[in-house]
Amino acid sequence: MNNFLKKSVSYFVYLVILFAVIYLILAAMNQTRVQPSQLGLFLTSTSGYMLICLAVVISIAYPFFGFVKKSVRLRTGGDLSSVDKVMAASGYVLVKETGAVRQYRPVKAFTRLRMLYNDTVTVDASFNPIVIDGNRTAVTVLAMRIENEQL
Repeated sequence: MNNFLKKSVSYFVYLVILFAVIYLILAAMNQTRVQPSQLGLFLTSTSGYMLICLAVVISIAYPFFGFVKKSVRLRTGGDLSSVDKVMAASGYVLVKETGAVRQYRPVKAFTRLRMLYNDTVTVDASFNPIVIDGNRTAVTVLAMRIENEQL
């Protein structure tokens, strides 16, 4: 539950920043009816409440559609050298290893920020196929690269 809350709150902060940047761009170009001095009135109006509710609903739904588990069958049962090779080439570093479960994080700060610091990719090699769990975009790309590495 704590992880769910962290993911939801971080995405809500991201949406608030995104809406603020869009508003600032529109205000700078004089393309908005709500001036910066009237922003408090906008947030207390029906439109403002709907915008806040939309951001909350999307933030609550984000952990359900933003994260995924994928299975990848390895040709060699216990050999994780192809996984380590792909992770290193993709810019991930091993941060924790507990038995057959490994956790990787991106090295680059911009990648971590882009993933809203919900960037841990977990590889569970207890069985074959291995299970990769984490951010949807990262897991999809990494699973494809691991499969192609074994060809």
